[in-house]
Amino acid sequence: MAAYTKASVSLILALAIVGTVCTSTAAVDDLFNSLTVQEFKDFKKSPFVRVVYFYKKDVPALTRFLNNFKVASDMLNDYGVRIATVNCLQESVKEFCEREHQVENNVIVFKYGNVMTEMGLDSMFNVDAIMSNLLQMVLLSDVPIIQSKDELDTMMQRSRGAKDILFSYQKAVGTYEHRIFLEVAFVYGQQYKFAFTTTPEIVSVISSTEVRTPAIWYLQCKISTNDQPCPALRYTGPMNLATYSRYMKLISIPNVIDAPPPEMTTHFQDLKMHQTYIFTEMSSHEATKQLISEISLEYIGLMGFIIMDIEKTKGEILQSLGFDVQERKLPSLAIQPFGDPQLQFMDIEFTRTNIKNFVDAILESLITSEEEGDQHDGGEHFGDEDDVFEVPAEEIQDDPIAEDAYGIRYKKVDMESIPSLTDKSFTTTLTEKPCVLVMFYVPWNAVTQVFMDSYSMAGNMLTMQSSDQTTPLAKVECSEWPDVCAENNVTRYPSFLLFKDGKLVDEYTGRLETQSIVKYMALHMGSNPVIMTTREEADSFTTGTFFPNLEVGLQTAVLGLFDNEETSGSEAFRAAGAQLQGKFILGISQGSVAKEVAQKFDTVVPSVVVVKFNDEHQPYVVSQQDFTAENIVDFIHRASLPVYTELTSSNYIEYQSLHKPFLILFGVTEDISGKAGTAMAVIAKSGEFQDVIFCYMDIEAERSMGAYILHTYTSDPSLPALVLVNHNQGKLYNYPHPYDMSESGIRKWLKQIQQGNVITHTSELLDGKWKPMMAGYDFLSFIDSERGLDDDSNGMSNGDQEMIHGGRFPRAAGTTTPSPKAENEGVHSPVHTEL
Repeated sequence: MAAYTKASVSLILALAIVGTVCTSTAAVDDLFNSLTVQEFKDFKKSPFVRVVYFYKKDVPALTRFLNNFKVASDMLNDYGVRIATVNCLQESVKEFCEREHQVENNVIVFKYGNVMTEMGLDSMFNVDAIMSNLLQMVLLSDVPIIQSKDELDTMMQRSRGAKDILFSYQKAVGTYEHRIFLEVAFVYGQQYKFAFTTTPEIVSVISSTEVRTPAIWYLQCKISTNDQPCPALRYTGPMNLATYSRYMKLISIPNVIDAPPPEMTTHFQDLKMHQTYIFTEMSSHEATKQLISEISLEYIGLMGFIIMDIEKTKGEILQSLGFDVQERKLPSLAIQPFGDPQLQFMDIEFTRTNIKNFVDAILESLITSEEEGDQHDGGEHFGDEDDVFEVPAEEIQDDPIAEDAYGIRYKKVDMESIPSLTDKSFTTTLTEKPCVLVMFYVPWNAVTQVFMDSYSMAGNMLTMQSSDQTTPLAKVECSEWPDVCAENNVTRYPSFLLFKDGKLVDEYTGRLETQSIVKYMALHMGSNPVIMTTREEADSFTTGTFFPNLEVGLQTAVLGLFDNEETSGSEAFRAAGAQLQGKFILGISQGSVAKEVAQKFDTVVPSVVVVKFNDEHQPYVVSQQDFTAENIVDFIHRASLPVYTELTSSNYIEYQSLHKPFLILFGVTEDISGKAGTAMAVIAKSGEFQDVIFCYMDIEAERSMGAYILHTYTSDPSLPALVLVNHNQGKLYNYPHPYDMSESGIRKWLKQIQQGNVITHTSELLDGKWKPMMAGYDFLSFIDSERGLDDDSNGMSNGDQEMIHGGRFPRAAGTTTPSPKAENEGVHSPVHTEL
């Protein structure tokens, strides 16, 4: 019995020892970024916030804390915060590991080698609490905690005429709402001032409404000049990072546009805002603009205002908006809700009170409609960040550009070669550099996202080509510097404005690709026309080797041949060169050199020769017409296009702008280079049908663009196929003799169409509205899924939640959707939403 008892005790002791070891080291496996003593010394010296947890022994809920600590660590990297741990059982940092009080119950925050503060683990109960507490340390001086009404008054007084303020009431430090407020403050801290309070009575300085839940106000101190509190607009959207970030973008752009672009594409549409159109005439334009500018301040972030002078606006644009000049009294106002093609006109007198009442009523009805829709529509459901899932169709249904932007949304583009300009450096840069192309953009725009990499590459190429190793490109982010963009009348993104000697001289509207930008800048940075003094220079100019940096992108060269520089033709040619700079490169030869070169092109002096490097059927065109600048410019535009070429996505827009019918030969390589292709080239070169664009499309690949288009035009094509497409009339004509692709047969058919002898066309192009394939995201459902709507855990009543969800904004295209299922307790958004 004694032996049995002794063995039992030994077993119990052994199990106890094993249990003790397991307990004391249970959390060791959860340590991450573990530092040695020397690494810790280097780590804490950083000028940025550094956070360390010293492990000595297990404490309650330590494993859960370390898991949340690691998740927060990954997110805080974006804000310059680095987190690490020290295992005191292996690496004894004497100053902390050997302290008498319990270091294992705190995290210690360092900066410049000094301890900033110590935070108890009990205040870091989830990822939101860790994020908000540490971000508060990063923004210690930038986001003050307002303790009194006088302190808020003082802040507003100091900000008048300088900066607007984002002021928030938070129930406590360390909440989810506190975290998102600080994350946004980190991004927009240079543009706005941020502050918050945890004392609800202080809010009475700016609002008469009692607050019980977290709230944010936009204080417009920049326009305030008196001693009264800055005008305050309360943010009414959901308290989540994606929607609040979008709100910041909305208030950071001008919400009044005067004289919108002809195509009526505005940043309001990009951000899915409702739009208000104000139709005016010249006599009332300025007074109306002043009134709308004042009223619009009350609707920042909710409504965009577009002022249109009907005397300067094309009739078809007015007609597309449903505005009848004969029926409507000016000024007139109409609202277009986002996604609705129809405008709702205000049919009462155009006064300040009536406008505000009308806009308020429309906004209220829209919010009500959204709330009713939210009760019936189900939201999309996504997995966790590490899950493998298909790209949501809503993200890519707009167009291929939106799809590409979604695919590269996490790609970091190296833009170091392109200087970012501010309101101060903008003017300085334009003064110091003789020629600068500035890209005005907003980072959430899909076209901008896709083009950024190409723009960076163009900057690198131009830097290498420059003598001083600097780039003539620059960029301005309009969400950060809206004043700079407004002063330059930027109303669409991206926009590219060219400045020479500090003055705006041109807007780049060409293809958004690296080589096109390089070519454009190279053409602008040199003289136009270039003087050719020798035969060798003229020959290299007409063969494309005169400018080695342009060999890839150069498609045409225009050479003027004149007796001397004092002739009227020579002067007109120089004037044409000035007009076409950046689009075409012109050269000029005179005297004996000009006469020698003229013989090469079977012409005489004076002449203008357009040399086309990409046109095998018509390598050059000569003009000896009346030499005026207008005639020369018109001739160059017409003659520079190949008479017969492949139709691609790259050149389609250029040809479409001519508003001529397309005669398209569809076929494989043998068809295009065979009898049918030869006949097309001969007819095109003859110039007999100058009102028709001759081109071909290769359908060798089954899924090529040419094959797709051909099957759209005809259900049962035989190859080769010939189709005349008249976009202006919406008509298609299929060549009726597919086995007779002769020159005479094609000529006869085209003449019959021109003369109207072909009574019936084959088919008509469909005319319809290109609507999205499906409804957009139900963003409220995402929020509800993410937050769980747990009244007990959030400590909020239903009424409080309704107040938070009071105003709703559609989800901005291209932003990531937070996962509704968090791996770790208290994690609201494991996917970091890009601001």
